[in-house]
Amino acid sequence: MASNDDQQARRSPAPDAGGDYRQRAAETKRARTIGALLGAGKNLFAERGWHGTRLADVAKEAGVSVATLHNHFPTKHDLVGECYGGMVGELSIEDGIFLYEHGHTPVEIITWAVSGLVKHSFRNRNLASAMLASLHEKPPAKLPGIKELWDSVGGFEGKNELGKYGVAAVMALIADMIRIGKHVEAAEINCDLPEWEVASHYVTATLMLVCMQPSLTEEQVERIAIVQLITVLTGSVPDPEFAADLRETWYPPSPPNT
Repeated sequence: MASNDDQQARRSPAPDAGGDYRQRAAETKRARTIGALLGAGKNLFAERGWHGTRLADVAKEAGVSVATLHNHFPTKHDLVGECYGGMVGELSIEDGIFLYEHGHTPVEIITWAVSGLVKHSFRNRNLASAMLASLHEKPPAKLPGIKELWDSVGGFEGKNELGKYGVAAVMALIADMIRIGKHVEAAEINCDLPEWEVASHYVTATLMLVCMQPSLTEEQVERIAIVQLITVLTGSVPDPEFAADLRETWYPPSPPNT
């Protein structure tokens, strides 16, 4: 029979693994805290809206202090951005580039992005409404660093920094596809307006259709949003059945998780 010392040795982490063990424990705790805050945020934003949700109430529902909440989400804009961003996380620049490299055109990818934005926003209109209210207070083009970073590199090639701003990641995807569409050999996009301004304007307008026109169906909002944006980008009005036809005959598979 093993001695008490032997049993204790097997239960205890090796001395050289102690640092890794503590780090993993801290990361697990952090992930659980963020998950609890996002869950509480989604519930309260959906139930009470943007103006009716206080960070103190989110912290209380998540079972943490307000200081802990601010450590992870310094402002309410950051919190609603990540809550909403979790719904539209598949609509990233990486996904757009993957689809482009596999033969899809920028216009097709923009259509897919707008369609996805409408679909996910309809699933939780109340959370989308909170995101829209946040955008009205603090538009993405005015958020620190994003617009400057976009201009300096000619397109943002990653979603992590934009993720906390929720819908800004979708705007970046569309803006990047507009930039590519202007310079490909076929040059299917003929819009001279700045990419970021076009993307941010039409994504915000799409959210307004979803949240402020309750009489419209998901298919109607999708069609209006896509036809308006493609008209601006290409200079020609697509067939009225354009959006419906694309959804039925072409919808790119989700890029693999890598």
